This record gives sequence, C-alpha cells and structure tokens, in this order.
Amino acid sequence: MATITIDFEFSNGETDSHEFDATGGLVADITSYRDDRLEELNEDREEDDEEIECEGYEVSDTDLDHACQEDWTAFDDLDEFADYCDLVDQYGEAYCLRRDDCGDGFDFDDEYNGCWSSFEEFAENFFDDCMECPDSLKSYIDYEKFASELSYDYTEYEGYEGVHVFRS
Repeated sequence: MATITIDFEFSNGETDSHEFDATGGLVADITSYRDDRLEELNEDREEDDEEIECEGYEVSDTDLDHACQEDWTAFDDLDEFADYCDLVDQYGEAYCLRRDDCGDGFDFDDEYNGCWSSFEEFAENFFDDCMECPDSLKSYIDYEKFASELSYDYTEYEGYEGVHVFRS
C-alpha cells in the first residue's frame, strides 16, 4: 500500500510528522489527525495562553508500491491521488499502463482482458473460448493471423508481469 508522510507545523513552534496510507479519504484522515493533535496540544496549555493552531502542513515523502505509480504532485489534490493509489493497489501494473495511455477516461473492469505471456496467447485463448472448433481442426487454425486481426480491436501493453490486454 502506498503511503504519504505529512509534516505539520503548529503556532507554538512544534512540528509533527505522521505517515498515512494513501487510500480513499486521505484528506479526511489528515484532518482528523491534525484535529486530534491540536486537542492534545491545547489541553496542556494554561487558561490564559492563546489557543494553539495548525499553521499548515506539507507532504514530505511518499512511498509508492509500484514502479509505474505517479507522484502525488501529478494530481489536483491529495484525495485524487489517494483514489489513484486505491486503483493501483487493486489492479496493479495494468492500471498504471492503461492510465498512462488513456488518462482517466476508461472503465478498467469492462476493458481489461488479463495479463498474458504474449498477445498471440491471448488470441488463441480468445478463439478457443468463443469458437466451437473440434480438436482435430485446431491444428489448421492460423492463430498468428487471428491475433493480427484481433489486434485492431484490442490494445496491448508490455509490462513487467507480461502483456496486458485491453479491449479498445
């Protein structure tokens, strides 16, 4: 799971650093932590002391799970980054590769057809799943040519895990 480290600065001069899981609701988690920390700091002050406030926070570090995963600065806000991290955790390398090519405008579950050792392996499996062909005739099928024709309707991405295939 990807993590993000936030450094907080408080009006009394104290600083605090905390690591968060980069998952949905990241900003809510940061806010909750900040509020809890402020409550702790303020309960120790004298009655006539000015209330301690958070003067700000900034991201000091990220620990991303996948080599292809983008840094948080590529996103409009931390919640958008956390949503992206959730999807990378769920789908892995395939999601990163497709997003790099298409941006956010795709439906992963609908388009993804798995990871294969080659596109030809995908095409052979696709043919066998969709066509009723007796085993005695399979040796006559030109799977390489079938894969070539099928490639017009599918996009493939070479990754560390193999070839990721998406319906175009």
